Amino acid sequence: MILTRFRNLINSDFAQSSFLNHEIAFMRSQLHKVDHEGLRDFISKNLHEDKSYLPREEILQLKGRREKFEAIKNCRSISTFRIKKEFPFKKSLEEAKALKHLFTDHRRDPNYGWKALCLHGSSPGHTNDFNMYGYKSREEANYQWTEIADRCPVTSDWFKENWPYSEFHRLRFVLLEPGGSITPHRDTDGERGFFAVNIALNQPFGCNMFMDQFGIVPWRPGDIRWMDIGNHHAVYNFSDEDRYHIIVHGLQGPRFEEFEDMIVNSL
Repeated sequence: MILTRFRNLINSDFAQSSFLNHEIAFMRSQLHKVDHEGLRDFISKNLHEDKSYLPREEILQLKGRREKFEAIKNCRSISTFRIKKEFPFKKSLEEAKALKHLFTDHRRDPNYGWKALCLHGSSPGHTNDFNMYGYKSREEANYQWTEIADRCPVTSDWFKENWPYSEFHRLRFVLLEPGGSITPHRDTDGERGFFAVNIALNQPFGCNMFMDQFGIVPWRPGDIRWMDIGNHHAVYNFSDEDRYHIIVHGLQGPRFEEFEDMIVNSL
């Protein structure tokens, strides 16, 4: 695998910085392979360490849990918020890899090598939002656990038992193949804010997500991040490995206070 010796760096600030510097140098040397001009320019502009800043101490001084939650939710000096919750990512990765042959193309043009598979949704292959398939509402789309969930018991049971949503919408494995790309886009109509949750099942060297004005999202395997998908972002896989994530959409509903606690306790 490409430069896998860097995976063995010790867990220290210096080592992490050294690792990232090597990774940035590697990706810069590979930029000529990106044939989509807009994507190449976007990566070049954001090919640097994450510039996010969370005023953690100031937030902790706020009195109430709700005030702290709202301060995190409305913070625009960060592009993602890492949730401190353990997820069985190694077992989940095994389940995802075993079903790779069932993944379908996701938003193919102009993207390449971006595939997905729904554990919860209107069907395993309906990986886009409901309106892309002629449905007028989520109710009409009839989101439910698909047959894929039965084949991924570790992953699906964890969400059923541990994730504070009263209602799941789409819950998907997402795959980006070597040389694959997700061109710059945002998933809202201009509204910034934290909506979807992403979980990294693995993180190949040279495969990164780039957030406009912030830089490289510092993913590690097992990371759970609340994402500002209203900000422009893109991904390119310069590695020779498949990159697997999970993306979760849903509603907290009556479990909102559990979700709120989870976020505030992650400060």
